[in-house]
Amino acid sequence: MMEESVMIKKFGILISIMVLALLACQGVSASTSYQYYTEFGTGHLSGPSGIVPINNQIFVSNDGTDNLAFFGNFGQTFGGYVGNTGSGDGDFISPKGLAAASNPYLYVADSGNNRIQKFQLIGNTWQYNAKWGSAGAGVGQFNNPLGVAVDAAGYVYVADSNNQRVQVFSDTGTHQRTITGNFDNPMGLAVRGNAVYVSGSNDQVQILNKDTGAAIGNFGAPGTGIGQFNDPIGITFDAAGSIYIADAGNNRVQKFQLIGNSAAYVTTIGQGSFNYPTDIFVDASGYVYVSDYWNNKVQIWKPYTPAPSPGGGGGTTTLPPAVSVGTASLLTNTAGQLLQAVMLDSPSLKARLSVSTGTYVLDSNGNRLGQISMDDLSAANLPAVPAEGTFMFGGYAVQCSPAGTTFNPSARLTFSFTEAEWNTLMAQADNTPGQLVVKWYDNANGVWVDIPTTVNEGARTLTATVSHFSIYAVFTDTAEPSVVPTPTPVTPPVTPVATPVVTPDVPATPEPVSEFPWVYVIIGVVIIILIAAGAYYYTQKK
Repeated sequence: MMEESVMIKKFGILISIMVLALLACQGVSASTSYQYYTEFGTGHLSGPSGIVPINNQIFVSNDGTDNLAFFGNFGQTFGGYVGNTGSGDGDFISPKGLAAASNPYLYVADSGNNRIQKFQLIGNTWQYNAKWGSAGAGVGQFNNPLGVAVDAAGYVYVADSNNQRVQVFSDTGTHQRTITGNFDNPMGLAVRGNAVYVSGSNDQVQILNKDTGAAIGNFGAPGTGIGQFNDPIGITFDAAGSIYIADAGNNRVQKFQLIGNSAAYVTTIGQGSFNYPTDIFVDASGYVYVSDYWNNKVQIWKPYTPAPSPGGGGGTTTLPPAVSVGTASLLTNTAGQLLQAVMLDSPSLKARLSVSTGTYVLDSNGNRLGQISMDDLSAANLPAVPAEGTFMFGGYAVQCSPAGTTFNPSARLTFSFTEAEWNTLMAQADNTPGQLVVKWYDNANGVWVDIPTTVNEGARTLTATVSHFSIYAVFTDTAEPSVVPTPTPVTPPVTPVATPVVTPDVPATPEPVSEFPWVYVIIGVVIIILIAAGAYYYTQKK
């Protein structure tokens, strides 16, 4: 009887630990979400495969044009290309995986040439340094090498895909060892600590000892559910040790937390926003960079922590406004309705566009937008102001794009001035605030049109309502400003309600794993089991 009692107690403790683990996992999965931030590479990328940051630059391998493209300024500045089509030193045929090392060195899986190429930065130029490998199944040979990674000691790991193995080399190409796991066309790999993580066509990630090749564990299975894969390729880690998988066939990135010899699902990034994502990396700020193969670009996704709803359960979350300068990324649902308010400043910080949560932001064809921008416009670039007109340019103008963008309800455009600037404007307006007005340029008719403008003398601001994008400028107008309605924006096929219910849908922000309270159901079941066990023990004791 004593043994049964001990057994029941141990069973109860085990179940309690499981419940706590489930609660902890749920907390982890709910803590961080990701939203689209921006993208780059259009016009410079063709079948982007591997991606890696190195020496304040971002390298992307072009499978379609047989070269490497590199970018600066977080991808916003195109730097140039490395290599051409061919088999000579420094040239490529279908380059795939990339890896970076100190010194700095760049390693490229030159899959079509069945070799690894190594480049080194000398001065400001990336130069060919070395190569190794040839077609075949022997030691040091390759058959479609895809992934490449470098460990802390500088050893180079290569996913030798069609040979169903991982080969390990010194940084000069000397073969060290071969790892043969339960592979099915290994494609991506990463090294962390004493383990190498390998993805493949068997739709799982295998974890093996990087020195002995012994199996440590695995996670994932074929499918479209959470934690399942369809052609997982790129693998990377963030600074906290979370692992990210480019789930290419499911058009998403999945994030996991390593637990023992497996991994627990955390969240999904960009579900449905990609077209075969092949590789990823996470920068020091937690931003996720994804090479989007068939869309010929790189997407960047930004982490954020949703604010909990009042009461701690259910309901929607409210995100703080996204403030940016020059260019703003929009977090919208599929109808084009903003899920997060936007405050976009011009580069001079003289003008701010404010767009509220729930606003429909659409392009000229009625489609949702992912990005808008606002630039300062000098007097020299301003459309002509009639010499015989009653109004005079006040010295401040902005150009907003894409042209034809509409807002429903209207956005607000505010010009702000220093005391000296305000005094100059007021002198031009004969100290009559009513003469200050914001106008937009009607390009089709070549005329400037008044916009309803609010003048705040105390704050020294002019605020106009904006229902579409154009050129906007500050004027003084001696005539009574005529309030001309701006064009009615294209109304989306979704009828807005008085207070929009902001519900993220694909591909904006990943949805929660499940709205059903499984954790509480599990707790209830555990309590019933413990009560039953206690009752059994009590009856046996009697």
